Amino acid sequence: MTYFPWIIPSIVAASICMILALLVWPQRKIPAAKAFYWFLTSIFIWSISQTFTYLSASLKWKLIFAKIQYIGIVFVPVSYLVYGAVMLDYTRLIGLKFILTLSVIPLITLCLTMTNEYHHLIWQSFSISKQNPLFTSIVHGQWFSIHTIYSYTLILMTALIAVLSYFKDPKSHVSFKSIIFAPMVVTIPNVIYLQKWIDIDGVDLTPLGFSFALLIISWALLKENVLQLIPIARDVLFQKMKDPIVVIGEDYRIVDFNSSAAKLFKVNINDVRGTFFTETISDNKMLTRIIESEYSEVMIKDHYLQTLRTLVTIEKTGKIGYLIVFRDITELKEIQNSLQATRMALEQSNKALKLLANTDPLTGLPNRRHLFEKFSAEVERSDRYHSKFCLLIMDLDDFKKINDQYGHPTGDEVLKRVSTVIKQTVREADHCGRIGGEEFAIILTESDKKAAKGFAERIRKAIEVCHSKDEIAVTVSIGLTQRLEKDDLESIYDRADKALYQSKDNGRNQYTLG
Repeated sequence: MTYFPWIIPSIVAASICMILALLVWPQRKIPAAKAFYWFLTSIFIWSISQTFTYLSASLKWKLIFAKIQYIGIVFVPVSYLVYGAVMLDYTRLIGLKFILTLSVIPLITLCLTMTNEYHHLIWQSFSISKQNPLFTSIVHGQWFSIHTIYSYTLILMTALIAVLSYFKDPKSHVSFKSIIFAPMVVTIPNVIYLQKWIDIDGVDLTPLGFSFALLIISWALLKENVLQLIPIARDVLFQKMKDPIVVIGEDYRIVDFNSSAAKLFKVNINDVRGTFFTETISDNKMLTRIIESEYSEVMIKDHYLQTLRTLVTIEKTGKIGYLIVFRDITELKEIQNSLQATRMALEQSNKALKLLANTDPLTGLPNRRHLFEKFSAEVERSDRYHSKFCLLIMDLDDFKKINDQYGHPTGDEVLKRVSTVIKQTVREADHCGRIGGEEFAIILTESDKKAAKGFAERIRKAIEVCHSKDEIAVTVSIGLTQRLEKDDLESIYDRADKALYQSKDNGRNQYTLG
């Protein structure tokens, strides 16, 4: 009795299953690999059991192996649907409850197969073929029709999911096609066998279909270098991401380009693959900045873009390349610029408010509050470093008469003129200010009473001659004092104020040391 060539298709199909299982073993822990292993196991059980059915001489063993074969037969459609769904990124739909629901009819079929001799719902008759004792002659029962319709429905659902996914992504994928066409080369010989359209002594050609189907799937996996069974949706995700993504080689040639990047750079994806990226962005310095920095900000075609650069291995060549993600931050940048402008405006406003708060509006000199802040700070500095400083208090002579005789506007002009003299006379390190109506004060830092006397005489003369022939002449009386050890602010001021009144009493237009 010759077994060849009848067992060759079954052995080939089982062998391909084992080879694919070994190839996928390194990635066995990922979901797609688990689904694929289930699919391979089901085909392997179907095919190897078919082989032993042929090799068995007795009807008893043929029946035993036929029942074992159904463990694979009932789960091939379910496992293929799960595998296809995972590969096409419908994993969210493939939960445990969903798989258990799909497995209800296959499990019923399996139970009925194991107990067929009590009800004959799977096989009404099961005997050795009279034409060739290698084969069996089978008349199927009523439940077998339900099982067949259900199995074909699951395979059709898998193909429809693949077709829908294919049309959603116009980019051609070999894996899409394999999921669509692989079941067809299994279904056709299976239908021929069940319907007995060709008389070949009851030989089941389904394993032959499995051999071709597995070769198609193997070719797809090798063609797209996805032995790790990462879902096809990875490419779909790459294309559908809103952020532009560019993959370039170490020579800066474009390896891949998603649709968002094509839209940003206004180019056709197929036209730029293999070209230098510098031809697309037209800026060598910008590319250098992007490559050298993991994070950078660039401006391309009126868009502010934040770039994220990471090293990748180009699968086809094994060489190092760069994956660059561009994120449009134009709106964020505009908000930042607006906030920056607002912050600067606030700073300017704060400076203006501070100036207003510290400045006498008429003369432009520091006001009494600000001058006394400097006065207090100078006392503290003198205590800390034992430095010397002097305080001068000046009062314009007979200023009330000027206001009464010429009016307040004229008096204001006199105050402004005197203020100008004070600004021009004091040193940069000194502090001056208007502390009352016609009263001014000056703090002479790092100065003793001798230096203060010279300064007082100098400024007295400058004010005395600061008018033109058309302006109102004015003189000033001055009281000055040097800060003594243990003097506080009040005692210094009181002593200078008394010296001022002494100058007034002595005839005005002079200074007095207190």
